[in-house]
Amino acid sequence: MSTKHLTVGSVEPPRTEGLLRLYTMKFCPFAQRAALVLKAKNIPHDVVYINLFKKPEWYSKINEKTLVPSILDGDKIVVESLDIADYLDEKYPENPLYPADPAAKQKIKDIINKAGAAQGVFINLLLGKEENSAEEWAKLFIEALQPLEEELSQREHLSLVEINLEWQIT
Repeated sequence: MSTKHLTVGSVEPPRTEGLLRLYTMKFCPFAQRAALVLKAKNIPHDVVYINLFKKPEWYSKINEKTLVPSILDGDKIVVESLDIADYLDEKYPENPLYPADPAAKQKIKDIINKAGAAQGVFINLLLGKEENSAEEWAKLFIEALQPLEEELSQREHLSLVEINLEWQIT
């Protein structure tokens, strides 16, 4: 499997029947989430890297928005990292990333959404969207992370929460 990002004018690599394919970019945190789910669940797959600045023409037939990640499973395409995670967790029940109980599963999804708040604070800091002192940024970030800390300190098993947080907070 090549680690080269395919670009305008490239040809789609041949597919292996019965093998999932992840379309990704090495430095896209959303795509990393999908890759982590595949690894955590030990799902055989191949990887095609897409240059998001000079996208190959053929990729729009896979994902009309031409974003990553995308999973190709036979004729089925799944896009968006959380949708991919849900799809893979349902199709491959071994090593589940969600609890079986619907209420507990919803709680996991709620925690993931809380992580988005912490990520938003961090992105605002990086992009300079708000004028805050270092102390104010630290306070905002700690406040956003506190609900996650409380929840995660009680967990015993790997779930989609930890996979989600890895790319959002590191």
